[in-house]
Amino acid sequence: MRKFLYLFLILIPFEVFAVTEKHVAGNLTQILTHTNSRNPYDATKLGVVFLYVGNLPGACESNSKRVAISSEHPLFDTVTSIALSAQAQKKTVLIGYLETCTLNSKAWDFSYIRMYE
Repeated sequence: MRKFLYLFLILIPFEVFAVTEKHVAGNLTQILTHTNSRNPYDATKLGVVFLYVGNLPGACESNSKRVAISSEHPLFDTVTSIALSAQAQKKTVLIGYLETCTLNSKAWDFSYIRMYE
C-alpha cells in the first residue's frame, strides 16, 4: 500500500499546484486602503491596499478591476510608495497579479509592480 501511495504522489502533475501569473500595463485610477475588518472597526487587524488599474479584467468573476496587497507582505511599503508616486506623476505601471483572490474575494492577489518613465 505504501508503494502505491508513493507512486500516486509521484504521478500527480505538478501543474495542479501552479498559480497563473499575469500582468497588465496601465494607469492607476484609484488607490484604496483600509483594514481587512471594517465593521466593526479594529485597528489591530490586517491592512489592505487596493490598486485599481482600468485595463485589469474583473477579479474572480466580479467587475472589480483591482489588485490587493496586505500589510503583512514584505514589500508592502515599497509597493504603496511606488503606487502613490506613479499615480501622482500619472506614470504607467505594469502590475503583476496572480489569478487568485485569497486576500479579498473581489481583488486579484498582488505579484509585482513596475513604474515606467
